Amino acid sequence: MKTGPDTVTNGTRRELVYSERESFVDCADRRRQFDLTIHDIPGSGFSGHAYEITADDRHGYAFSSLSAASLSLSLARLRGNIRAGLAQRFLIAEDDHLEMPLERLCGRIDREGLVVDGRLLDWEALRSLLEPYEGWDFDLHIPFEQR
Repeated sequence: MKTGPDTVTNGTRRELVYSERESFVDCADRRRQFDLTIHDIPGSGFSGHAYEITADDRHGYAFSSLSAASLSLSLARLRGNIRAGLAQRFLIAEDDHLEMPLERLCGRIDREGLVVDGRLLDWEALRSLLEPYEGWDFDLHIPFEQR
């Protein structure tokens, strides 16, 4: 476990108190590597983050957690969030064709598109994915609190 010096982000002091690389298995039995970090934020608690190690170091799964109580609770929540996120699949790829079998997507908004199932879905691919649903209603929900 690595710890680090205090850092300041947006005026808030954070101290790195945990940093490890761990692997988790997704719903397709693919092993994925993550860098996990926990920061102590005085007066707020412990903030955890996990980023998937990918070839381009930009896209991939990302998870977070927060605990006012302890480092171990933040780490347990972070690992739970990773396992829950990897247990679901929102896209199925066949050749060059993508399908949305649950008629639902969850992921992360990125400048270049959406990251769903740990893969970048650029804006053109998203348009193509939604094209068969033209005329349907939808409900866009962006949660304020991260899981």
